[in-house]
Amino acid sequence: MFEQRFKATPDLGIRLGAMNFKSLPEVVSLSVVEVFSKVEVREAVWLCEGSKSFGPDGFNFNFIKSH
Repeated sequence: MFEQRFKATPDLGIRLGAMNFKSLPEVVSLSVVEVFSKVEVREAVWLCEGSKSFGPDGFNFNFIKSH
């Protein structure tokens, strides 16, 4: 059954056959995307623990908060 629904393509992608996925109506999906305000970004950063780093570059939230 798995092999009937999922077949590898030559470019290593996957074909899902006739699978139908649920999706949001366009009006709803557009309302989900909004521009962040500076206040929202600042609040989100200040809620993070200072010693945590969100990437391998080593810049932690203490660095971001101070700059």
